[in-house]
Parts: sequence; C-alpha cells; structure tokens
Amino acid sequence: MTLRLPEDILKEIFENFEEEIGSLFSSLLVNRLWCLNVIPILWKNPLKNQFKKADENLLSCQHRCTLLLRTLLSCLSEESRCLLFENKLELPFQISQSALFDYPMHCKNLRTSDVSMLVWSVLERKQINGQRGKFLFFILEQELYKLFFSRSLAIQQFTLRTMLHSIQLFPGVNTSLANLSILRCSTECHESFFFGLAQICERIKVIIVDFCDKDNDGLNFLICVQNGVNCFECKHGRIQGQENLCPNLNIALQSQAHSLKKLDIIDNIGGISLNTICAFVNLRSLKFTISDELSDIVVNNLKNANIQNLETLEVRGEPISVKVLSSLIKNTRGNFKKLHLFGWRPNADDNLGSLLPILRKYCPKLRSLSTWIGEDDLINLELLLSFCHELETIFLRVYSNELMSRYGIFNLLKRANPVNLRKLKLEHLFLLDEEEGLEMFLKTRSTKNPLILEIVGNLISQDSSEIISIYKFNGVLKDVKLLCFGEDSAPDQQTPYWKIDVII
Repeated sequence: MTLRLPEDILKEIFENFEEEIGSLFSSLLVNRLWCLNVIPILWKNPLKNQFKKADENLLSCQHRCTLLLRTLLSCLSEESRCLLFENKLELPFQISQSALFDYPMHCKNLRTSDVSMLVWSVLERKQINGQRGKFLFFILEQELYKLFFSRSLAIQQFTLRTMLHSIQLFPGVNTSLANLSILRCSTECHESFFFGLAQICERIKVIIVDFCDKDNDGLNFLICVQNGVNCFECKHGRIQGQENLCPNLNIALQSQAHSLKKLDIIDNIGGISLNTICAFVNLRSLKFTISDELSDIVVNNLKNANIQNLETLEVRGEPISVKVLSSLIKNTRGNFKKLHLFGWRPNADDNLGSLLPILRKYCPKLRSLSTWIGEDDLINLELLLSFCHELETIFLRVYSNELMSRYGIFNLLKRANPVNLRKLKLEHLFLLDEEEGLEMFLKTRSTKNPLILEIVGNLISQDSSEIISIYKFNGVLKDVKLLCFGEDSAPDQQTPYWKIDVII
C-alpha cells in the first residue's frame, strides 16, 4: 500500500522551497498532485527569474524568456489572439491553442519593468524600431497586462516603474488589485497612474517610493485614500541645496499618522521633513538621516515626540544630539529592541556613551546595539551587558585603539557573559594586543550559541589567527571577518561581499 502525504502538508513543504526553482521544476514531473501544488508557487511571481546574472549566456536568457512568453500567450483569450494576428505581430514561435493550466490566475507579484523586459527580449529588434515597432510593443504589453489583470485572483504586490497604459481601464483590474497590499513606485511615474490606482485600491499597507525628489499629486492622493498604511519607505532623491522637496507628501503621510508603524527615510534627504516624525505616535520602527545641523525647532520637536511603541531606531549621517535620543528612548514603554547609530563620529562634548545607563534603565528587551563608546563608558557598558539579557548583536565603535588595549574589551565581555550574544562587531581594535583576553572570552562561550565576530579596520596577528582557527574548528565561532573601514551596516544585517577585506 502506497502512503501519500496529505495535500495541505505537501503544499506547506513546497512553499518552503519557494526559492529553489530547479527543485520545484523537477517536482512538476512526479505526479499530477505534486504538479497541482507546485504550479501556484512557481507562478506567484512568474517573471522574477527571467533575467539572471550579468555573466549568463544571452542565448540562454532569451530562450527562457521565449518559453515564458509562449506559455503566457497560450493563455490568451480568442479576442486577444485575433488582435495580435490582425496587427501582424511576428513571434519566434507558434501560439499554442490552449494552456494546460490557467497560469496567470496564481500571479501575486507583478512588476511593470519585468513585463517590458520580457517583451523586449523576445521581439526581434527590427520589430521594435520605428513607429510601427513601438505600436507592436505597446499592443503586446497591453495584452499581457490584460491577461494578468483579468485572470489573477489577487495581486498582492505591484511595482510600478514605467507604464504606457491606463491601468484602471483593464478588465478585471478591480478584482485583481482590490486587495493590493504592497506598492513600489517612484515620483517620476505620471500622476495619472496613481489616480487610476486610487479608484481601485484602498487597502495598501506598504508603500515604497524608490526615487523621491518632488511632489506627485497622484501619489499623495493615493496615500490619503488608503484605509491604513502601516509602512512607508522613501528612498533616493535629493537636489543639493534644497530642503523639504515634497511638502504635500508630508501632509499626505500625516493622514496615515495613527496607522503608520514603520517609517524609513534613511536613504532620502530633504524629501520628508523630520518635523513630520512627531505626528506618527504609533511608530515601531523609525529610520532617518541627518544631513546638516538640526534647527532648534526640529530638535525640540524630536525631543517632545511621544512614540511609546518604538522598538527600532536607526540614525545615519551627522551626529544627533544625545538629548534627542534620550527623550525618544525614555518615552518608550519598555519594548525598545534596537538602537543603531552610524555615520560621522560624534563630538567629544556630546558623548553617545551616556546613553548606556538610559538603555539599561528603560530597555530591558534590547536585542541590538550599535554605538560609539569612550573610556568613561566601560563600566556602564558592562552593567548594560549584565542587565539586558536579550542582547544578540553588538557593534562598538571606540574613540581610540588605546582604550581597548588598556582595559581589554574581551575581559569585560567575559565578566558580563552575555549568553544570547550571536554577533559581535568591533571597530578600532588591535587583536594583537587582545590575544589573551580573546582566548579567555572564547573559553566561556558555548557551542550551542556560536558567535560571529567581525573586526573593522585592523589586521590580526598570527597568534590571534591561530586562536580564531581553533575556536572555529570546535564550533564556538561560527564565522570571523576582517572588514574595511567605512562598513556601516547594522550588526544584524548581512555585510556586502565587496566590503570584506579578509575572511578567516
């Protein structure tokens, strides 16, 4: 008797292999049940794998795109087929009479740039040139959008780069985009696209603006008509010498003040005013950049901001006043978990180390810390490590190498014994002066919780390298990296490969 896994369990297994495209394709051929469960996963985001790495063979890429487009066109209605035939669109393949499955119905993630690139990669170059070529390109794009919007049961994520079509006029779009939850876009998109979306979508939870350097009335209106935006990310876009580039966008965001839980403007300078932050009283994650010295008005507004549910705070750029940081942290309800300060070195008279006692008192659930410390802060650092038992990642940037050599950061860590520590990142540390302390610290560590150690900006000695090799071999150290200066990623984020100088 052949035993079969229940279909719901089989489906859950396949979903865990969502990124293993090759394995999923192989699973299609096992039996009909497997095939029926794999098809919806492969077609959640059908266009994402059409273009691979830059060094991939161009013919292989084009062949894959051809197969994908042929499959999509086999799902077209008779009306769409006739339209393509009447306009004498030449394709490098015959359109099948019918598809085995209704593939587009499973699409949940659609990017306009992927649709354009798919058409461009398959059509012969001679067809794209000239007025007629542009018309054929438009027609084929139009029919693909019509296919996705009319057949998809629910598109959850939509990325709007460039589009030549009036989105609200496609048949079925009111159904397929009715529950859209994630929108990626740019202020460069024409406002009419956003006005079209505003007629359809009222439940967008996440809005990511990949390029923002000016107000867009369509985008601002779309934000205002949503029933509750939870996350807003605003990225690149600064014109030198200009501030508050998007005053109407700031006003639109304030219409979502009570629903917004995540605000990320760390890669955008000048678009969103820091004064706007004070309105978002329910934020849990706040990330922003300081480009110039803050005015007294902005400083006072930030100090008075009452964001009680704040859990994550990341600040980049110019040093921020300790008084501002202290006020933001003190006003939280004890659920604060991550502080990441990166950018320029603070002034000596504005010591960020004075935050350590505040974190110890108000943030018992602290899990990630990235900050500068000085000689006078070591006692408070040890007390913090002993009190905040949930700390998992630490990035310490010290004012001088002598500080660490004189007092021994590893001896401090050994005494504090942060049992949940998973990643330790240190800047301005000479390991050749810390060899004994390093070994004693590693002896206290358990293989049940292996540590990632990253050293920024200094070479290590032969003795240190041998110590590291031993403790990597026995499983106490999971990984060790020597990084170049300027690597400012948070300690719980993956380090870009090009930043790594030496991997031990």
